[in-house]
Amino acid sequence: METVVYSENGTPEIEPKDNHYSAIRLEKLPASKLARIRKKLYCSDCYEKAAYVSRSTNGRAPHCRSVHRLVNGKVCPQKSPESDEVSTQGYQSVQAIKNDEDVYVVDFNFEEKDGVVNTIKPEVDSGKRTKGRGYRKFGEASGQGKSEWSRRLSTLLSTLRSDPQFARSSANIKVFGYTKAIRDAFYNTDNFASYMSKLKPGKFPTFFWGSIWDAGIGSDGSVWLNTGEDEMDLSIKIPEKVFQKLKTKCRLSGDEPHKELNGSWFLIYGWYNKSEKSGKPYLSLLEPFPEFISLQLSD
Repeated sequence: METVVYSENGTPEIEPKDNHYSAIRLEKLPASKLARIRKKLYCSDCYEKAAYVSRSTNGRAPHCRSVHRLVNGKVCPQKSPESDEVSTQGYQSVQAIKNDEDVYVVDFNFEEKDGVVNTIKPEVDSGKRTKGRGYRKFGEASGQGKSEWSRRLSTLLSTLRSDPQFARSSANIKVFGYTKAIRDAFYNTDNFASYMSKLKPGKFPTFFWGSIWDAGIGSDGSVWLNTGEDEMDLSIKIPEKVFQKLKTKCRLSGDEPHKELNGSWFLIYGWYNKSEKSGKPYLSLLEPFPEFISLQLSD
């Protein structure tokens, strides 16, 4: 993306030309001014939240990203060709995680390559947790089961981005052996206000997905992904050790890498919570492992 708009009041469509920035112009700003401005950046065409990515140590040029939206029914002019490619996939992108019963089967792993998984249950010590990367057969009646193709959360997130209606599908999805309708398993955090009163903290884990407004660092080193500008808007807590692995996977730079997530997308499998002290709503991963979150940087 070539140009972004800085808007202190969140009204990028009426900002003067002086508030339009290229990535090179942002790079030349004093550190204190850049820190203030980068929190309020928007795409200059579709006015969606944008993020500035600084120059990396390996020479990658500074640039900007945004989740983008349609402009007069057409793709935003600043959206990259690579992201257009994702938007044409539709439900085909998740066909590979269906089993023979026409149920979507989700696996949680960060392996580089997908492949046929083992149907023989491994030995598990009662006192130790295992991630079970090889065993993904979920209680078929025959006891034998069928091999399934392993796919990561990123497959689902790509589909949700290209067609949000997938989250309202009546098809079934199976996670850890339990099956339920997709429409009852996915919550779009961009519409959080419409269903927040129906959620009960800690009742059951499920899928949450949406866009990231900005991100910050907590006192314990955790990274907080915020879905809105207000401090009481829904946030996602990412443990420090998990974020370090995500930083490597997403190839974020060393210069405040969490800020590069502004305007990006996430999908997590985890819990809805509320702070006992402040009442702030937030999400946490099912367990503190990167397998339970997928991030896709905006374009």
